[in-house]
Amino acid sequence: MSAAQRLEPGLASLAEAGDTLTPYATMYRYPDDPLEPEREQVEEALAAASNIYRFVLTVLPAEAHPPRAR
Repeated sequence: MSAAQRLEPGLASLAEAGDTLTPYATMYRYPDDPLEPEREQVEEALAAASNIYRFVLTVLPAEAHPPRAR
């Protein structure tokens, strides 16, 4: 169990989403790299990131939320 999970047990449910995103930290970092993700991979990564973002917002106090886009 990570330190973050000890503080917020609900993070455990997002471990798979985090695992999905981890390769993106370096895999497509360089713009001239001929490797590009498939559409399905992009959609999966976006869904994982969105799930994590929404969860984090639920545990943060409202005053810590980013301003809404106008």
